[in-house]
Amino acid sequence: MGRGPTRSTYTSARNKSSNFPDISGLIVTQKLRERMGPKAPIILLSGDRSMETLNSLPHVGATDFFSKPVNSSQLIERLRLGVAPA
Repeated sequence: MGRGPTRSTYTSARNKSSNFPDISGLIVTQKLRERMGPKAPIILLSGDRSMETLNSLPHVGATDFFSKPVNSSQLIERLRLGVAPA
């Protein structure tokens, strides 16, 4: 018999508001990428649709992006695709 589920068996979705005055969502994304490695999916949800933000996403390690308001069905499908086991 196997040893049971390992830490890598589980996937989590993290929520962080990018409007906190002391740290931006892009910096948090970059830090998550550094800690989680290149394969972990990071999907951002933001009301900021500026070109500056959109152009920054690949550089900070975002896998995908949704702008608010978000279609919940699309978000759920992208989460399923983004966290699917390899």
